[in-house]
Amino acid sequence: MLRLELSLLRSQLAVGDNDGMNAAAGVGGVPYWVFWFMLVIIIALVVIILIRDKGVREGIKKIFLRIKKEIHGARIKAAISKEKGKLVDLWEKLGEKLWERGLHIGGEDENLHEIKKELERLEHDETRLAQEIEAVQAETEKTDHAFDQFKREQETAIKEQENLKNPEVKELNRLKKELNDIEKAAHEKVKLKSKDEKKLAAHKRKIEEIRLDNDLAKIEKKMKTEEIEKEMETLNREIRELTEELAPLYEKKGDPEKAIAEIEPKITRYDEKIHSLKEELKARHKEYDQKNREQLRKKGNLLGKKNQVNRRKRILFQRLGKLGFKKTNRIEDKEFNRLYKEIHRVEKAIRELESQL
Repeated sequence: MLRLELSLLRSQLAVGDNDGMNAAAGVGGVPYWVFWFMLVIIIALVVIILIRDKGVREGIKKIFLRIKKEIHGARIKAAISKEKGKLVDLWEKLGEKLWERGLHIGGEDENLHEIKKELERLEHDETRLAQEIEAVQAETEKTDHAFDQFKREQETAIKEQENLKNPEVKELNRLKKELNDIEKAAHEKVKLKSKDEKKLAAHKRKIEEIRLDNDLAKIEKKMKTEEIEKEMETLNREIRELTEELAPLYEKKGDPEKAIAEIEPKITRYDEKIHSLKEELKARHKEYDQKNREQLRKKGNLLGKKNQVNRRKRILFQRLGKLGFKKTNRIEDKEFNRLYKEIHRVEKAIRELESQL
């Protein structure tokens, strides 16, 4: 039956290759849904045949058993690792308690003297490093305080200079506006005067042209000349009036110009002082940042060394705890007995877990 289905599938695929476009449309070939339906049927048949085969079933069963065993083993290993971590912590705790008691343990061990000597050296290093860290911290706080105080003083001085400068700037702006208004008014009058002067010059040229024009009669020349002279008289009057109006404006310019000349140097001095204060603060800030980085680096190195000492102490406490757990070295004490029982419990749990592997 499987061979029959495969043969039918091949024939349908051949038709699909020859008439791809028609097959896609469901005309002149097998529609796509029929192809997928047949493929699902074939896969189902293959699965049924495989399941009915005893060897295949056994193989699948073994695979699942192996996977299950590996998962179980991984869980046991994780549990063992966790219990061993607890055991190490208990040894360390026991060793630390023994060290606090002055190593007065029940028996003697040749490694005990070595551990004691090493722990004494490490505690001495730890004390020294703690003092150095404290000194660096104190120096850092001193540096921070000094910079903060300097910064406040500089900012206060800058604010004082700005408070002195601001009224002068305000007055300078007022004077510049006043001067600008005067200059603008004067400029308008100069423009009008220049315009009138150009008209006056044009009228003079016109009179000369009339005088030289031989085609005009005397009476006509006289009439035109009088008319132009009348306009020239008006222009001359306007030019005189504008000239008279310009004089006080030019005189009025002197007051704001003089005041501006006095104020601008003051503002320049304030700006220079403010710039100087800001540059001092900037330089001090740079110096502070550099010193602060050096102190942080120094403190970081010391903390790193202290962590190394602590790690080494933990290893020695673990070794000491192992020695202290020996029956010959045990101390009859309620607190120690509790630790001994806890270690026994964890060791038993580890042995039971290892037996399951």
